[in-house]
Amino acid sequence: MNESEPLYFQAPHSRNFTGVSYDTVNELRSRTSCKFAPIPMNRSRLLSELKSYRIDLVVVTIKNPVFDEVANFIPIQKVERQALTSEKIAAEHKTFQTLIDDPKVSFIVLPAAAYFFTAEETKKLSQAQRFITAPSLQASYRSLKKWPQAAVVQNEWVHKYFEKVQALKGFERITDKDKTFEIGIYYRNKSRAEDIQAITQALNEMVKDGTWQRITDTYADFVTPALIKK
Repeated sequence: MNESEPLYFQAPHSRNFTGVSYDTVNELRSRTSCKFAPIPMNRSRLLSELKSYRIDLVVVTIKNPVFDEVANFIPIQKVERQALTSEKIAAEHKTFQTLIDDPKVSFIVLPAAAYFFTAEETKKLSQAQRFITAPSLQASYRSLKKWPQAAVVQNEWVHKYFEKVQALKGFERITDKDKTFEIGIYYRNKSRAEDIQAITQALNEMVKDGTWQRITDTYADFVTPALIKK
């Protein structure tokens, strides 16, 4: 699991860990006979450990070309991408595409892979040196105050979480109405077929019965401690 808020983290003033990934694993544990051993790590290590078969699953992440090269993907939800940027930049760009096309705007991303960008966009932005790398999601949002010409691209519930816990003022979101991206779980092809089938079925049930929505809503409207009652 990515050791970034709001995916996996220790709730303030609490000894308990929580997060969207953490709660998703707990749900999968209760709905399947699979054994899960959560291991928090940064994103660069997630990729290397996945390549080396030292981990079996990456729980709750965005489908992207880099991870697609080494693992298979189970989708959970399709989401729109949103760029959070200063009010000044947002006033100049009414569409996501014009933001991408503006050479003055940089994008704060995490190591290993630029999530929420197509392969073509990643190549274009990398060549123009328009990516700024931050070690975690929480660091990405804090960096917005240091880089007035930058943006963080994420989905709505992640933005809502950080807008609240970091009290972000003076920023606006620009939604891409033309593209959607998938949130889900990566797994290696050495995983047992029956386990993957059980996990896939459980995820589908979580979406249908509203559990997945309840989990993400918990962190979009974060209250300490954000622990889902079982």
